[in-house]
Amino acid sequence: MEMIQSRNLTAHTYDADTATAIIQMVCEAYLPQFDRLYATLDHHRHLEDPS
Repeated sequence: MEMIQSRNLTAHTYDADTATAIIQMVCEAYLPQFDRLYATLDHHRHLEDPS
């Protein structure tokens, strides 16, 4: 939910401090979550099709 709120803020923000805070959240929180999701999906893909 926080990611959606950040996305909504970026759509209409012209404030450098807000943009910087969102960039930090993307790098520190959101990107690692996507990396974990990718690893989980990749793991399950290899379980279904080991080739």
